[in-house]
Amino acid sequence: MNGCHGRAPDAAWATVRFGAPSARAGAAALLASVSWCSGAGNGLLVVRLSARPPGCDGHPPRGAREDVHLWADPDTRDGARVAAYADVLVTREPLRRTAAGRRAAGLLARHAGCLVAVAPVSYGSGSGPGCAVAVRDGGSPALLSAPESLPPHAVASLAHAWLARGGSPGALGLTGGAAVRRAVPRRSG
Repeated sequence: MNGCHGRAPDAAWATVRFGAPSARAGAAALLASVSWCSGAGNGLLVVRLSARPPGCDGHPPRGAREDVHLWADPDTRDGARVAAYADVLVTREPLRRTAAGRRAAGLLARHAGCLVAVAPVSYGSGSGPGCAVAVRDGGSPALLSAPESLPPHAVASLAHAWLARGGSPGALGLTGGAAVRRAVPRRSG
């Protein structure tokens, strides 16, 4: 999984926050911190995967600056169950660049509710590690170079958050690796 230090779940709610990581971890989750850039600026964002959506009703708190979406790996049993409802689909099997692009585009074509589909690119494809990213804008899948430590689910969640905020798919670049760790809930006491 492109150097990920923790295995992402088969399906999860992803919360993406542009800015520095929050001091409080909350419930156990897989976190990734990603550096990004575009012609309009650059910064840091945090991707958090949780088994349940934030908030009691499944919606982010009013006024939140976060993008919350359902992420799924359609090649797994649990992921396949929710793939029809997922905003983001990500496969884990690294493929050569052309095959990864076809896989991402195929996922997007088969799942009408999906905005972003990602397939990891294998090391032996001549372009180094990365991800083929297909977005629902009618264009062909773009190949984003990604640092070895950046898991495909973080690339996919970043792309979804970027598009949801009105960003152009071609304007985004990844400039740094991801610190991926398991968050441990704080104990009160």
